[in-house]
Amino acid sequence: MPIVLVHNEVVSNPAHAWDDVEGVHYHYPSKYRRLIREGEQLVYYRGVHRIGGKRGPAEYVGSGRIGKIWEDPRKPRASYCAIDSYQRFPVPVPARVDDVLLEQIPRNLWRDGVRDLDPRVYARIINLAAEPKTQVGPNPEEVTVLSDSDLIVPPELISQRGETGAFQAAYRKTKQAKEVGDWAEDIVMRFITASIPEASSCIHRAALERCLAGTLTT
Repeated sequence: MPIVLVHNEVVSNPAHAWDDVEGVHYHYPSKYRRLIREGEQLVYYRGVHRIGGKRGPAEYVGSGRIGKIWEDPRKPRASYCAIDSYQRFPVPVPARVDDVLLEQIPRNLWRDGVRDLDPRVYARIINLAAEPKTQVGPNPEEVTVLSDSDLIVPPELISQRGETGAFQAAYRKTKQAKEVGDWAEDIVMRFITASIPEASSCIHRAALERCLAGTLTT
């Protein structure tokens, strides 16, 4: 049966701090030995606590298989397992879809670091991870590029306190600024390569860096 490995950004209780490296190896106490078996399919689950005291959505961030298992030589009643064939999802899969939890399990199991996962739920998580990300804005193929200075809309001016405590002018950013910016860059690159034959070898470095960042694990 597939399993869930919990890998949080922040661990509030030092007693629950383990030597985990996402996608490389998992460190766990003996209570989970019956669940962690070599060759088993897995998904990584990340809770709501984030670095810097922030909170984010509970979500599934990647999948793989349990590899070699070995005893921890330094910590009694603890083991390691290697993570094989790890793939981080391009976009995390939320734990709730349409306001319904994907895992229908007793509340106390959400506290466990390792838990069984219904094969049907595992398949659904994998399918959701493979779906294309919802696009912000219209399809790039359907956009007509215009040239007109009147199309430039100035950002909304707001007031906020500076380092000295005095109010100063600032500009408000939309919550989707990055998504819209990425989409706009894609539109521009398509327009340039389609309109200027000599620009066919142009490299969109920002998109390349985003792609590479998405393939790295921390």
